[in-house]
Amino acid sequence: MNDSFNLQVPKFENPFERNDHLSDLEKYISDKLREDGFCVIDFPEENIEDLTNNLIKKLTKYFINKSSNKELEPGQRLQDAFQVEEVKKIASNTTITDLLTKVYGRRAFPFQTLNFSSGTQQGAHSDHIHFDSIPQRFMAGVWLALEDIDEENGAIFYYPGSHKWPALYNSEVEGNLTDGIVTLQNRFTDAWEAYAKFYGVEKQYFHAKKGQCLIWSSNLVHGGGRHINTKRTRWSQVTHYYFDECAYYTPLLSSPHTGIYYWRNIKDLITGKAKSNVVNGIDVSERTVSLSSEGFNPKRYLELNPDVKEAGVDPYRHFLEFGVKENRRFS
Repeated sequence: MNDSFNLQVPKFENPFERNDHLSDLEKYISDKLREDGFCVIDFPEENIEDLTNNLIKKLTKYFINKSSNKELEPGQRLQDAFQVEEVKKIASNTTITDLLTKVYGRRAFPFQTLNFSSGTQQGAHSDHIHFDSIPQRFMAGVWLALEDIDEENGAIFYYPGSHKWPALYNSEVEGNLTDGIVTLQNRFTDAWEAYAKFYGVEKQYFHAKKGQCLIWSSNLVHGGGRHINTKRTRWSQVTHYYFDECAYYTPLLSSPHTGIYYWRNIKDLITGKAKSNVVNGIDVSERTVSLSSEGFNPKRYLELNPDVKEAGVDPYRHFLEFGVKENRRFS
């Protein structure tokens, strides 16, 4: 192969890349992501105990318990709480961003954080349908356990090797943008569960120790187990990372086979600067598709979601970054 040719895929999955220059940890992460789609490491923070304890104290006020018996409400989340010092410190951890940069071959940057006090109980899903890129698969998730987590308080599950299953789009699950978000997401879940049954892959649960983190590639199928004991918390933070020199979009709201892409308005949470959507050096941001052309009514969305209206945020942006994954009504 010509030495000047660079295959535009994540470095860890590029068969033409040499990895003899990688450290032992970088090689471990590369090998695990390539073979299993995920890996587990200790979060690289010297004062992890103080960091996690302080973060939990600061975030507790944002989460609601059932008033009658102080039980948790599973599924609550807090997005992009970057004003909280510890959230930002976790997301911008230089060792993590450096590791991802080495393993993927492009500079990694955090673009979204989600904090949880309880289990999500979320069905099987792949981040790919929410966060994709061109070139494909330049996205990673890093989930950090802020306390011990087991089968009683909503452990994460995943299907090992599922990142090698086909990257599904709306066209593959007979989905149209007019079908509605819930219908579309259910079709993807049905497809992934069918693949798991066909390949004989059993879910595995991550019983995490405080301070452990799970790194996964964009197409790994994963979800949240039942939060059985709702008197126990399940504090955690997930940070989603993109990589430089890509275009960033949401397949769930796109129709690539008809030329419709919903480009995301991404901000690098470290620098605070907006990222351009670039494909091979060409900025494609001006090709943004308006949600209004696909049945999205911003006024109706605010009427149906008064908390969004009260927050004074842009309905388009909120729906794309938050409402989609929460199955919020929009029409």
